[in-house]
Amino acid sequence: MVEISVTIAADRLEAFARDILAAAGVPAGRAALWAEVLVWSNLRGTN
Repeated sequence: MVEISVTIAADRLEAFARDILAAAGVPAGRAALWAEVLVWSNLRGTN
């Protein structure tokens, strides 16, 4: 089996997560905060 690794810049990942949350109906401020925390925790190695 071939394993593929993809690297995405943190700022782009945060914007993507924010947009997904907002599209799901999360208010803009909360979507931005949640996206920031998700990316921050991922960068720390907490998945």
